Amino acid sequence: QGCILVAHNARFEFGFLKNSFKRAGLAYKSPILCTIKLMRKLIPDLPACQLDFLATHFNIENPKAHGALSGAETLEALITELFTVFPRYH
Repeated sequence: QGCILVAHNARFEFGFLKNSFKRAGLAYKSPILCTIKLMRKLIPDLPACQLDFLATHFNIENPKAHGALSGAETLEALITELFTVFPRYH
């Protein structure tokens, strides 16, 4: 409660979370920030929005875009970089 789900391809991830909470007998509701949609709005000329492509585009060293934890770490580095490139969104 009171948190925003930030994810790359957030609708896909939201479905997993919602179903997991449902199996536990809980409801899951959260505002969603999809970094794919965000990137398409901020930089509409990007040829691709895959996490590994974005990491390379923003010079994030050693991108680890596959796997839950490594993907989250790469996403964190990407968002940190976005705040540098687009400071008004911080």
